[in-house]
Amino acid sequence: MIVGMKLFTASWIRRSAALNVCAIGVALFAADKIAEVTQQRQKENLELPVEVTRSQLTKARVVQRILQLESREDELEVFLRSQTGLADNTPIEVSPEELPGEAEQEGGV
Repeated sequence: MIVGMKLFTASWIRRSAALNVCAIGVALFAADKIAEVTQQRQKENLELPVEVTRSQLTKARVVQRILQLESREDELEVFLRSQTGLADNTPIEVSPEELPGEAEQEGGV
């Protein structure tokens, strides 16, 4: 049952990371659009060059956060494999289903 709890914890963390990546993806789209509009406005002398730099910096920060979240997921997979003894060629998939009753009770979930 400890393996069940570890799998539940890993599943929750992976889902959380996936949701963060999704939200950050939306932020990346927005930051990209803002940078594009800012550059256009600067070409039309409606925006200062510093604002273009600021929008590019914001976009770079979003990209950095995405890379950090993806790295976290990779680290989690390595940890999960070491804890459960899963082979490297065994795929790990996150399931939205809840754990069976006994595993939930033991884990206090």
